[in-house]
Amino acid sequence: MKTIEVLIIGAGPSGMVSALCLAKLGISSLVVERNTTLNPHPKAHELNARSIEILSELGFSYEELEGEASPKSDGARILICNTINEEFGRIDLEEDEERQEKYTRHLRAKRPYLNISQTALESIILQKVQAEPLIEVLFGHQWESLEEFESHVSSQILYLEENRSFHVQSQFVIAADGARSPCRRFLEIPMEGPENIQEFVSAYFETNLRNHVEVPAKLYWILNPRAAGT
Repeated sequence: MKTIEVLIIGAGPSGMVSALCLAKLGISSLVVERNTTLNPHPKAHELNARSIEILSELGFSYEELEGEASPKSDGARILICNTINEEFGRIDLEEDEERQEKYTRHLRAKRPYLNISQTALESIILQKVQAEPLIEVLFGHQWESLEEFESHVSSQILYLEENRSFHVQSQFVIAADGARSPCRRFLEIPMEGPENIQEFVSAYFETNLRNHVEVPAKLYWILNPRAAGT
């Protein structure tokens, strides 16, 4: 039996940032993550200004975040194409002077957004989480169930490598375990809106395409019916 103030299910950005926010208030937490390490497959890719401000409040320097982000001009540009070099149109936030003035007037962050891979961001956050004595992270540990009592919550955790279960007693539980949250389903909390909007296939490869594209951008919306995608 482990005892902690707050149990956090999921070591994604939401779970780890929650742990850091709690630690800033002197509150200890245990983060359990069913994967054995951070998932290397690309997911989200952009930080908005409010997220940058929150991370800055938690001690992340703008420079370390910007160091993992794509160049500013790339991050400002979205292309709509037939193929990657046959452009129909574009959105370029740097060309919009009115938008730039609004950013300067309303935001504290140096830039209104950073085009940074979630995988890179998670690695940066994890380093700070692991250096915080009030936070413990257990990878390869799957949350199974919970039972609420008047004074605490008792959660059952499965240590996957040994197929061994144990209980964690906490004052609170934060379910940061994603859109298909097992915790939400266990508690029978309905999801608002459709469960499945559309099916996607993601192909992940690593190579430098900069010499093959005429206009660098953060997204290419390809409308060619033979191979539509992003």
